[in-house]
Amino acid sequence: MVSIFIFWILLSLIIYCYIGYPLLLFFLSFIKKLIHRKRLSPETIELPDVTIAIAAYNEKSFVDQKIQNILSLNYPQNKIKQIWVTDGSTDGTPELLASYSNIKVLHFAERLGKAMAINHAMEHVETPITVFSDANTLLTPNALIELVKPFQNHNVGCVAGEKQILIQQNSAASSTGEGIYWKYESFIKKLESETGSTLSAAGELYAIKTALFKKIPANTILDDFEVSTQIALSGFTVKYADKAIASEYGSLNFDEEQKRKIRIASGGFQTLFTKTELLNPFIKPTLTFKYLSHKVLRWLVVPFAILLLPIINIIIVLSVDNKVYIFTLLVSVIIYGMAFAGIVLKNFRISNHIFFLPYYFISTQISEYKGLLRYITNRHNHKWEKAKRET
Repeated sequence: MVSIFIFWILLSLIIYCYIGYPLLLFFLSFIKKLIHRKRLSPETIELPDVTIAIAAYNEKSFVDQKIQNILSLNYPQNKIKQIWVTDGSTDGTPELLASYSNIKVLHFAERLGKAMAINHAMEHVETPITVFSDANTLLTPNALIELVKPFQNHNVGCVAGEKQILIQQNSAASSTGEGIYWKYESFIKKLESETGSTLSAAGELYAIKTALFKKIPANTILDDFEVSTQIALSGFTVKYADKAIASEYGSLNFDEEQKRKIRIASGGFQTLFTKTELLNPFIKPTLTFKYLSHKVLRWLVVPFAILLLPIINIIIVLSVDNKVYIFTLLVSVIIYGMAFAGIVLKNFRISNHIFFLPYYFISTQISEYKGLLRYITNRHNHKWEKAKRET
């Protein structure tokens, strides 16, 4: 039956995307470590001058905390420069920043978006390494040291730090879901890095060789993805530094988290339809394979497979007497039932947040639909729509 064939194809794609691909990377990483013994890095390295570039739109409440965090880093302060871009800020962010010495503030009355803010900042960077970070994220004491270490290898053009979600005792279930997602995402990035190059960096913390930066289009939604993949496509590797940690609190609730995910989904489809060189295996075959496995399947295939799978499963159960398909349908009913319960209970404070994981997973797929609709109807906005976060 055609329906059975389609069922197993869709199920296989979902399993490969979330389980098979990480297992494949783990196996390849293990083999690579057996063949190539890891060289010990020197205990002391010459730390380069770095510029921390921060795009801040109405971030007054985080300015003092962020600057004190930077000043507390275990990195020679005479080697750290700061550039803050405050385009369109109306809450007093530029005025507060102006009270600090040794910080360059670029203020534009018009809100141009984060991509243009980055372009403007890069025009003023004079150090060999540029570090990008968000105003509301806090770096661990050794974050900068760990971030610059991989640049000892001249083939490295970009280094991605690790994003961690701070979970409090009374955190919303959405924070738990977001935290688990980023642990899983970080695990994949680490494996991708160990097998050559990871795909991209997260905007909370990453560094690039300044000379490799190319201006990004003003309407870019996923600026961190654009900057890092540009470098990967130019022939340099993107490494992952799991000890370079940037932390922030999770989304205030599921609605705020979905708002963030819809924007990211819209940016993913923008990338898919505009950065077509990533789909060309003749340019960077390994990078293309990772892009298809890690991103394209998640953006374009899995959301529709998740929707179609139970429908096809019902058709099969009505046509074939086979306990296997009754079992798979039962599993689908349980998952969707828990997701529906999550919708009902999402605003309640329930200690067992694991209960909400099916809802978080399903809502992520729904965000992909909404992101695609937003993109194809040209309603996507490259200007950052901040999701409210816990404090």
